[in-house]
Amino acid sequence: MCGRLFCLFNDKEELIEVLSKDLDIKLDSNNFKYSASPKYNISPTSHLPVLTQIDRIESFHWGFKILGLSQIVINARNEEIETKKSFKYLIDHDRCIVICSGYYEWQTSNTATNKKYPYSFRPKNKPICYLAALKHKETNSVVLMTREAVPTISHIHSRMPVLLRKDDIPKWLDNKETPFQDLKQTIIEYESYTGKRKGSTDFIEIEFTALANYVNSVKVTGPECLQSLKEYKEKSFSQGIGKFFPKANK
Repeated sequence: MCGRLFCLFNDKEELIEVLSKDLDIKLDSNNFKYSASPKYNISPTSHLPVLTQIDRIESFHWGFKILGLSQIVINARNEEIETKKSFKYLIDHDRCIVICSGYYEWQTSNTATNKKYPYSFRPKNKPICYLAALKHKETNSVVLMTREAVPTISHIHSRMPVLLRKDDIPKWLDNKETPFQDLKQTIIEYESYTGKRKGSTDFIEIEFTALANYVNSVKVTGPECLQSLKEYKEKSFSQGIGKFFPKANK
């Protein structure tokens, strides 16, 4: 499950510049319908920047309201997407891409307390992340597609969003000519994010960082959400008893 994102672009101009450079396109600001600003703790029901066409960004809120369910649905599992009534029509007509800088996930301890520890995940050496999604135009909402986590991060959490490589983006957005069946093996069920796919010039390497607990609360929305656990411990030590035991200069 993926239930929190972060999107760190300072403004509309920066996001347009990053997208244009990364996708080798010219993005017209008139086709940009999202108010970009740094968002460190995006939770469900929030608005997200969504690529609906290769050169068009719109604002959709995160989560479907499905008849008969009291809670909104924020994710669509790739194993069930072709059989669930809520999604099976959308996979060939309303595919889209959520843009962000990365996402959060929590590792549950093996102790009786079931304490959860937050981690951030983002593409290594890349400022932007493309997540496969489905849109519901009538309600102006999206859900993220999820899959079984790849081995490099499965020890933290068993699920992950479906990350798209640059090469995959045109095909994923091509709802008219490219059926979902043609995308399943090459995108949804692609097993390795740490090496190049044959015939591809693009690949994704995920880096993850253990975090302090600030992000656990949806009420905390500042940059402290991304403070690493290591930095937090070092800061706590230096401000606490550590100030009486200064480290030797090297």
